[in-house]
Amino acid sequence: MTATSRPIPYRGSGDFWHRTSPRVMGDLASRPELRRVAAKLAPGRVLDAGSGTGFLTRQLQSSLPDAFIHSLDRELSLLRHAMTDDRTRRFVLCGDIRSTPYCGDAFDVIVCAGVLMHFSATDLFQIFSEFRRIVRVGGSIVISVPHPTLFHCRSPARRHKDCWLRLVPVVRQLTRPAPFVEHYKDVHGEIFKSIVWSHSAESYARLLRGAGFRGVRCRTILIRRAHLITPRWGAAHSYPGYLHITAEKTSA
Repeated sequence: MTATSRPIPYRGSGDFWHRTSPRVMGDLASRPELRRVAAKLAPGRVLDAGSGTGFLTRQLQSSLPDAFIHSLDRELSLLRHAMTDDRTRRFVLCGDIRSTPYCGDAFDVIVCAGVLMHFSATDLFQIFSEFRRIVRVGGSIVISVPHPTLFHCRSPARRHKDCWLRLVPVVRQLTRPAPFVEHYKDVHGEIFKSIVWSHSAESYARLLRGAGFRGVRCRTILIRRAHLITPRWGAAHSYPGYLHITAEKTSA
């Protein structure tokens, strides 16, 4: 499949997302830092929420060999890949992060990478409330989403065809948050297509606090020249690519 072929939708996209080495920008710019943050928390039980084929799950297991890393995703075609790997197959469940099958206070840390931008503000509040239910007191959540500035009309994702990410507004009159069609390009030029929402950092933080989390911290992750491992991803660099958010559950 080439970059000019029909984009791949989420349902049935297991083959696109199955990988053993970095294939999309998030694998290079975002997930390594997310993995380091999670490892510093030294958790015993971790949930990879929206785990897909288990690429991040395997990285977390490598960084935390004594921890129990659980995987949850709603798309069975992705989970089938995770279930064929001995490192991830033990704790794989098919389910929705808005209403998970876990008991309360089940995890020390919840990691959620490249997932939450697919949900509306109403869904986000439901997800954050569910995360608070299943993470223990003293536990944390660690989140990665595309940086809100990527949705600005002057960003590389809006202006440049040769970019790892292309964002096309769904509606002409934009408000916050607004839906966009995301074209997420891998190193081979294959494109994953989905709907994403342009939530601001303030919106994520407000919804987290509204769900009962405290100590909300946001950090900007830049796209570096070293991340541009293929000409298909363009030449622009040193701009915000991802937003990392951490928050804590401080009381029952």
